[in-house]
This record gives sequence, structure tokens and C-alpha cells, in this order.
Amino acid sequence: MDISGNPDMSSLSDIAVYGGAFNPIHEGHLSLARELQKRFSLSRILFVPTGRPPHKSLSGDPGADHRLRMLKEAIAGNCGWEAVPVEILRSGVSYTVGTLRELDLPKRPWLVLGTDAFLEFLSWKDPAGILSLADLLVASRPGTLFLDVAPVVSGVLSILGKKALSISEDDARSLDSGVMSLWMRAVPESSFRLALLRADTPDISSTMVRGALSGVKNPSLEKGKILPASVKSYIVEKELFCEG
Repeated sequence: MDISGNPDMSSLSDIAVYGGAFNPIHEGHLSLARELQKRFSLSRILFVPTGRPPHKSLSGDPGADHRLRMLKEAIAGNCGWEAVPVEILRSGVSYTVGTLRELDLPKRPWLVLGTDAFLEFLSWKDPAGILSLADLLVASRPGTLFLDVAPVVSGVLSILGKKALSISEDDARSLDSGVMSLWMRAVPESSFRLALLRADTPDISSTMVRGALSGVKNPSLEKGKILPASVKSYIVEKELFCEG
């Protein structure tokens, strides 16, 4: 398979590393994990809650222990889903490249990113090191277009010495419009793969959830489930997110 070929799904990794603040974990996170597990035949999804991030503070953070406990409650009973607190247990700032090295997985995993995070990828610590350790699986996030991330795709491929390769404008527009749901390529003469996924997940953010929990009305959250029952019970019991 090359950059212009069709992906051979049977040759892809069945392990994904899904990092995030999970502040709190909500149905948007879980819906994406279910979709990834199904579409990529994942046997393991490692949820890695953020410890001390390098680029920003965590707004409304109830504490790492609470975030980890809510994560464990949310993913309980899902085969192959694991909460891995490697960043929480680490002293100091956590960087993705260090986390991947510390995980030391038996095979090269997918690193799951939202399009919003992917836009900043080239500014992260040692992006080349990350690409040497993991493939990138970039899922759509509300407010960000795949057309916006096309330059980052070019930058990622340039790191690998493939300056002429990128996603076409037509393919990016097809993803944004829903005509196409998955764009995936393997880079010639490299073990690296890049997948862009238009995910069919609820338009929910942790910021919106925290606001709703503190009494801020949001019509987009009034219908449907936004939190697992076990997480909601834990939040009520511990009186978390009572203030905006």
C-alpha cells in the first residue's frame, strides 16, 4: 500500500492510545472510542488521562484522582478498554513522546487526536519522535475542518521526507461534507500510517458538560445522554463541578 492506495485494514495496529483531560469523561469520548474500536478492529484502547499538560492549565479541574476515578467508572465493562494513569503518576510536565516511550507497547499503536489537537501537533515536543513510535488517527471535532488541517498533514509527511505527499483539497472537502468518512494512507518506505476520520459522535465538549453541571443551560445538551450514569452519580456524590 502506498500514499495513493487503498488501506489494507487487516495490516493495521489493533491498539490505540487515547489521551485527554477527560474533565469529565462524557458520551462524546465514549462514542468515539466505540466507533474507533469497531472501524479499526481494536483489541485495546488505552485511555491516558492528562497529568500536568505543557501548553495549558485544566479549567475547572476537580483533581487528577477524581478525573481518573470517573474515567474508570465510565469504561468499566468494555472489553479491552484500560485506564492508564502514567501521566498522572509522573512528576512534572507530561509530553506525548515521553508517554509513548513509557508505555512501551508490544506493537506500534494508533495515537488518537482530535482535529483541534492535530492543528497544534507540529508545535509539540519532538513530533518526529512521536511519529517514530505511533501512527496518527485524527478524528473530527466540531468547529475544525479537515481543510484546515491539510497543511499539518503536509508538515507531518515532510518530517518523514515526503514533501510532495498530502491530502488533496478535494479529499479534505469530501471529509468535511460527509461524502467520505475515512482517509487513510501509508507512507512509502516507512512504517507510518495516517488516518483522518469523520466521526459520527455527539457534539459534546467537557466545557459544555461542566457548564451544564453548574447550572448553565445549553439547549444542545438538553436531549440525550451526555454522561454515563456511574459518572453522574460519582459527580453528585463528590459534589464536583458545582461552580462554573
